[in-house]
Amino acid sequence: MTYILTLDGLALHHYGQGVYGWGPVSSTTGQPGTLVEWALRAEVEAWAAARPVFCAGAVIEGRP
Repeated sequence: MTYILTLDGLALHHYGQGVYGWGPVSSTTGQPGTLVEWALRAEVEAWAAARPVFCAGAVIEGRP
């Protein structure tokens, strides 16, 4: 099982060079992103806790 973060139904994606956002395509550059997945729930919790404003309202979801 892996874990992802979602906000308003959009999953967290990485667009490169440390840029993250919600959804498969960057709303600022149009660059496609890579879905961010974690192996441990604690890792997701720590990542989100370090970014409280960006992750406000985000939900952790388990994926088989």
